[in-house]
Parts: sequence; C-alpha cells; structure tokens
Amino acid sequence: MSLRTAIEAGDVASVVTAVRSPDELGRREARTAFTAMTRDREVWWDGTRGAALSVAVVGCQPTAATAAQILGRPSVGLPEEAVAPVLEVARALGVPWLVELANRLATVPDPDWRFVAGLIRAEGAPPPTGDRFVEGWATDLGMRDLDRPLADRLRDDPFLRALLPRLFEVDTVGLRLHFPDLCTGRENGFADAVAQLSREGVLDRADLIGATLDRLLRGDRPKALRAFIMLHETLAPTAAEVVARPGDYLRLLTDGPVSVATMAQRVLRTVDLPDRDALLEASRVVLARPEKALVKAQLAWLGVAGPAAPVVFSSPRGDDLPALALPQPAPPPITDVDTLVEEVALLLRRRIPDGPVERVLDGLVRLAAVDDGRLAGALRPLLRDARGWVFRRHRNEPHCLCESMGDLLRAAAGLEREREPQDWSSENEPDPARAAPAVLVRRRLEEATARLGSTPSLLCTPTSMTGSLDGSVLLERIASLGDREPWPVDLTQALLRLPLAPDNGLAAQAEALGSSAGKALAARLRSGGLPQPGQYTVSVEFSRKLDDADVRESFGLWPRRLLVETAPPAGLGFELVELLDVTVGEYYSTRAEEDWSRHWALAMPHHRGVVAAAALPLLAAAADRDIDDGSTAILPLLADCDGDGGVALDLGLAYAVSARRPADRIAALDAFLTMAATGTLNPEGIGELIGVLSTSGPLKPTRIVEVLRDAASAGAPLSVWRLLAAALPHLLRGAPPETPPPRITLPRPSGVAPKVPRGTPELLALATETAVATGVRLPVDGLDAVAAWPGSSRVVVEARRLAEALRSAGGTGGSAAAR
Repeated sequence: MSLRTAIEAGDVASVVTAVRSPDELGRREARTAFTAMTRDREVWWDGTRGAALSVAVVGCQPTAATAAQILGRPSVGLPEEAVAPVLEVARALGVPWLVELANRLATVPDPDWRFVAGLIRAEGAPPPTGDRFVEGWATDLGMRDLDRPLADRLRDDPFLRALLPRLFEVDTVGLRLHFPDLCTGRENGFADAVAQLSREGVLDRADLIGATLDRLLRGDRPKALRAFIMLHETLAPTAAEVVARPGDYLRLLTDGPVSVATMAQRVLRTVDLPDRDALLEASRVVLARPEKALVKAQLAWLGVAGPAAPVVFSSPRGDDLPALALPQPAPPPITDVDTLVEEVALLLRRRIPDGPVERVLDGLVRLAAVDDGRLAGALRPLLRDARGWVFRRHRNEPHCLCESMGDLLRAAAGLEREREPQDWSSENEPDPARAAPAVLVRRRLEEATARLGSTPSLLCTPTSMTGSLDGSVLLERIASLGDREPWPVDLTQALLRLPLAPDNGLAAQAEALGSSAGKALAARLRSGGLPQPGQYTVSVEFSRKLDDADVRESFGLWPRRLLVETAPPAGLGFELVELLDVTVGEYYSTRAEEDWSRHWALAMPHHRGVVAAAALPLLAAAADRDIDDGSTAILPLLADCDGDGGVALDLGLAYAVSARRPADRIAALDAFLTMAATGTLNPEGIGELIGVLSTSGPLKPTRIVEVLRDAASAGAPLSVWRLLAAALPHLLRGAPPETPPPRITLPRPSGVAPKVPRGTPELLALATETAVATGVRLPVDGLDAVAAWPGSSRVVVEARRLAEALRSAGGTGGSAAAR
C-alpha cells in the first residue's frame, strides 16, 4: 500500500510503518503530494484520515513551518488520538520541532486544541498563551473528564499557572466559562472550583480578586462578564478587601454594564466608605443612568447615607419603548394532502422562497410516511406546470437552495430530477463563502429527499415562529420513535433549536429513554447548548482580484467591505464545528429569487452571531448596490432570536441603516427598536462601525439620519444618542487640527469648515436633540475642536449647538458615563 493510499484510507498503522522506513525518496515525493491533497476545501481530513495525515506530515516534512502550513489548513482536523503515533514517529526519526509545530498550530483560526495540548504536555513545554489557545483551554474545562470535580482537574492541570491569568485578559473568553460541574452538581462550575482552590491556598485570593475587578473594569460583552461576576460573588470579598479598592468599585458602579453596576452597588452598600465626596460624585452619575432599578436602589441608599441634596435632581430620560409581545407559537402541522398542496402552490408562486417552508417540509415528511399515492398524484400536475425558482440551480449564488427544495418536491411527486443542459465548469463558479446556516438547511433538504417515507414526522419542526424548539416537545418526539433511529441531520437541527439554558431535570428524563437520541438530547440539555463561536472582522478588497469594473458590477462586488468570520471553539466534533463556521469567500452577490437567508435565522435561532456573519455580504449589498433584493429582512428575525450577536450583528445593523432602499432601512429600524426594547442592542458598537464605515467605506450618513430620527421618535432617544456619541468622533476626524489658528497667521477665509462626510451636520443636529431630550451627557471626542473653528458653516454651527447642550446637561444632572 502506497503512503498516499494509506493516508486516504485513514490507516494510521500503515502510515507509521511507511514513514519510519529509510525511504528518503518516498518522503520527498510525499511532501509534494500533501499540498495538493489538502488544497480542495470540499475534502476534509478529519478522524483517522486526519490522524494519518498528521503522522505522515511530521515524518516527511523538514521543518515545523512547512508542517504547520499543511496541518493548519481549515480542511484538516487533528484528533487527539493522533498525538501518540505522531510522537512515536517523531522520536523514531529524531524530529526536534514538535513544540514549535504545536505553537504554530495554536495560532490558526480554528486550532485543534486537544492535539496541540497533547504535544505540549508530552514534550513538557510551557503552553502557548495566545488568545485562541486560551479560549480552547477554557472550552475544554467544561467538556473533558466530567466524572471528576473541576477543582481536582484544575489542581492537576499543568497549564493552570500559565493560562488562568490569561482567562482574565482575553476578551469574550467569559462566554466559555458558563458551565455546570456535573460531578458536584454546582451550576457555576468554574467559579466554585477557582474559589475552592483559593481556600486551599493553591491560588492566591488577593490576585484572584484583583484580576476579577480588572476584568470587569476593562469591560466586555455583558454575557462574557457574567462568569466573572459569579466568581466575584463566590469569592465574597470582605469589607476590608472592598475598602482597599473603593475607586474600582465606584467605577464599576458608574461605568459598568447594568449587571456589573448592580453587583458593585450591592457590595458598596455593605461597607463604610471613607471618602463620602467620592460616593456622592459617583451617585451623580448613577442617577443619570437609564436603568430604573439601579437608580431607585441608589436613591434608597442615599436616603440611608445622609443628605442627598447635592445629587438628587430630575432623573434623565431613557428609552421608553412598549413591552414586546411573546414570540408567537408555530402553526399546527399539516395533516391532509389538500392543505399541503395549497401551501406548495403558494410557495411556487413566489419569486422569493418565502412562506411556510418549515411547515411544508414537515407536511411532506408526515404525509409521505402514510402515502397511498394520493400525495404524489396531487403534487405531480402542480410541479409539471411550475416554472421559476423551484427548477433552477442558481450557480452564481453558492448558497441558493432552490434546486434542493425542488428535488424534495419532485421526490414527493414521484418525478425524475430534471438536469440543466448547460455544461457548467467548476472553474467558472465563484469561490463561495462558507455560511454555516445555509449548509445546515441544504443538508436537511437533501436528507429529507433521500429518506422520504421512512419516518412518521420530523423531530426538528420548531414550536415557535422564531425557530426555537421546546425541550419537552423534543423529548416526546424522541420517545415516540421507540426503537427507530432518527435522521442524523434532523436530530442535529432539533438539538440546535433548543434554548441555550441547562435543564438537568429534563436531561434525566431524556437519559432514561436509553436510546442514542435520548442520550444526545440529555447531553445537550446538561451543557446548555452548542457554544457561541468567536468572531473576527475581516477587511476585504475585491479590486485586488477583479480589476475590471464591469466584472465587479456584474458580480455585485464592492472594492472594500468589512465582514466577519467565526471560529468555533476547540474540542468540538467535525459536524458541530462546521455548524459554527463562517468563512469569507470572494463572492457575495444575491438576487431576490435566490435569497434564502431569512430561513437561516430559523435554522439557528440561538446563534444569531453565526447567522449575522453569514448574512453580512447580503446586508452589505443593501448599502453598496442599487438593487431591491430585500436582504435586510433577516434583521427583524435576528432581533427576535437570542444568543450573542457580537460584532457581526452590530455590523449588519450598521450596513442596514445606510441601505439604499427605504424598505431595507425600515427593516433595520424594526430590528433596532426590537433590540433596544429587549436590552440586546449595542448602540456604542454600532455607532463605532457607522463612524468608521462612513469615513472609509460605503455608508452614507444622509441615509442614516432618517432611520435614527425615526428610532428616537419611536421611543429610543437614549439608544440613538449613545450610538451617535460613538459615531461622531470618527465623522469629525476630517476636521482641521484641534488647536485653533494662532493669532498671527496667514490670511484664510473665516468660513472654512471641516471636511466631513455629507450628512454629518444632520447627525450633529439629531445628537443635540437626543442629548437634550434625555438629559444625559456623553463625551464626543473632537467636538470642542470643531466647535472652536471660525466661521458659520453648518457643521461648525451644529457642533457648537451640541457642545453647548452638553455643557448645560452637565449642570442639570447629565452624565459623562451613562451606558
């Protein structure tokens, strides 16, 4: 058996034997084959194939750099089981660079953490401390050796000393520290384990308290900070430890997110602060915050603390949005052929594959299981007469699912698949971006087509219009299967639709079923769901690859876009990794009849960051292409979902509020108001992106004003003001130097205005309106410099109005730190 054949077969033992033989010529030939073998992104090297490849690469490549170039490819998965044979070959051949290889692999976007960690441990080397390796360690804590208490595992972990401090420094790593200790039954496993090691003297208590406060002071996503809030509460600092750092706690009270501020307020109320003036000054800021519960608690505290006249004033106004209705339940299933045919006819009449796709899919599976020929007979004439999207494969759109849906309908009707006459070459097709939700929906359609008639109903049909699935309903569906095995993709989709919260009681019931599906459900219920992936912004300049303007226009490309890739946490199986993987490709066009993106939110209702990252090319197209494709319709759906949206969702809203078409901007407004009402809006993050992309990208402030003014009028003036305060410094950066002209200088016109993007004066005016309406003072870097510039241009006049409004707000209870 040749070396290549052994690798492709995943025969690790044969590969070990081959590379240990003294055949230097064979090794050289293998080196040239590795790159070609792994270049195809559609071919994955994981499991035993990945293990075999890793052994061959370590045995044949001359350096760690060349080995890492191959093993670090996205298509290569390195299982933990590969560590032992890799070590065997390396030691037999005297390979000296395994530690260097591990350190190189630790920096790739999706490091195979357990493989890298295994090499590091085996070589006795210090672990890498980069962000990605630290994230992998944090994830692995909640997934390995769950039959041992986490405190015991940490005590024995050789990485503890090097990596624990980094958990307090890496942004968003706190999202990976929410897991129960299944062995002890503790819900906050990480916090409890660290506190126990502190009591034992293994970890220094003062260092832990200091690192926790420093992490909270630096800030992060509110959900990422929750693990550190729990750690602080579990450590329970004494009065002396709190009084030792009063300034830190006061800063957390004034500047922190509401969960952090509430914690700081509660702690401070239990001690006697020596600096009363500092407390009163902090209270001046707190009473200007928009969170009513925090303000009421502060007023109650001041009533106890003494005279509060210096700080009690009329409370500034926050957002005043109506409470949102609960998500509507999904419609009942289709149980008769006539209703199903009506729904299919509705689906076929629309250019966009909108409407009850989930309900139709469930109906097809449900009725095909009891079909006596009536379903096929009713669908056949409908499909024979149909024209349009159902029979088309839109090869210019890599995420189009029209053909897959058409195949399913034809299978239900007993019709042969119609092949297109065109001879399409893969060389003519654009490089697709990997959109995890699209991959999932396509596989569901393909699985249903292949297995139609073999199951009574789907497990994954949602119980909510958002796409969410109630865990107790899924438990009943799995129980009804009896001894039948579920469809694999159907089960995966069902588990992905479960809410992101542990439910140990329901997990015990699922475990008691004894089936593989029941055990899978139990594991997901105990873990609280699939973790949220990391997000990384990517700036893409297409003009470097496509210089012809006509080609760019026909392909719908913009010379520069800011997009987002997601990196799944280490330690997941290949299938789960793929569900959280979004990569940036070279092609981002969509047309109305090809847009399936609104179904992505239904597929992943609790991972809206992944869906937003996948949809960003479409949302960007709404801002930089003059087409009416309705691609922003996904945003209101995402607003109704949950899960950390991250920078991907912020960026999607930033693009959408500057969309060319009014209908797209209305969708952005809808999502903005929904998220503001639910407290999930990140106005500062959106504003920062609007500012950056308005000065160096495709966004137009003249369009943005309309959406933000409507949002303020609808009851979200504080969210609009916070957004503008973050955006304006970037927009004003085109102004002249911040120091005014000297007294003696060359003559220059008195009316010279800063060069800022069009629409900036209108945004300044809206900022003044919302600042005055809310009574909240926020800093706007560069504003005073523009206001001090001579002349009476519109931007200078509006800058002066806003600066004066902020000075007035400072004397009437405004806050420079309202969040």
